[in-house]
Amino acid sequence: MAQTQPKTQNWSASQYLKFSKQRTRPSRDLLTQVPLESPARILDVGCGPGNSTQVLVTRYPDAVIERIDYSPDMITEARKALPEIQFSVADLKTYTPPDLVFSNAVFQWLKADERVPTMKTMIQ
Repeated sequence: MAQTQPKTQNWSASQYLKFSKQRTRPSRDLLTQVPLESPARILDVGCGPGNSTQVLVTRYPDAVIERIDYSPDMITEARKALPEIQFSVADLKTYTPPDLVFSNAVFQWLKADERVPTMKTMIQ
């Protein structure tokens, strides 16, 4: 019996941005709970179309922020919205741990058995 490849999820940036204010609010709320004053390096995991990135850039203007998302459509939209900022299509499991890993909503999309091991590699 042949094995089927898992379907890759590609989010629709235009659909996501129909509710931009509502989708950005959790990022703002979450970031108010972060006690770091000036992290040197931040990884914006699942940066989507750039709305969470803008929140991070505003709060930490001197930080080096890496921005990744698994969805090419989200990255295309982020590059349009913030052309002066570099975004990459990437898998979060390939990055070394920064000072701050910020994700409004990405870890719940990993398979259940991948969540904790992936998070542990990011903080080691």
